[in-house]
Amino acid sequence: MSLGVPILSSNCKYGPSEILLDKNNKEYGKLVELTEDIDGYINNLTTAIIKLYENPKLRNTYKKSSLERVALFDIDNVIGSYLKLFKIGR
Repeated sequence: MSLGVPILSSNCKYGPSEILLDKNNKEYGKLVELTEDIDGYINNLTTAIIKLYENPKLRNTYKKSSLERVALFDIDNVIGSYLKLFKIGR
């Protein structure tokens, strides 16, 4: 994200959706759905990669939004959030 590249991630149970979607469901990258069978997942992943490759507008949207989103995870922001959570200073 910090390099400004479009992000594709598996939509596993925990983690990626919390990073790539905000509370208003704004997308900061593409979540690729998992399937019961590996062929279905490979198809989903391939489709997502091709869609990004063939759509420069979408690619640029994800590039910009990944840079926007990664700022939330900057060390100063994270520390500030913890300090605020524990009501310490700042």
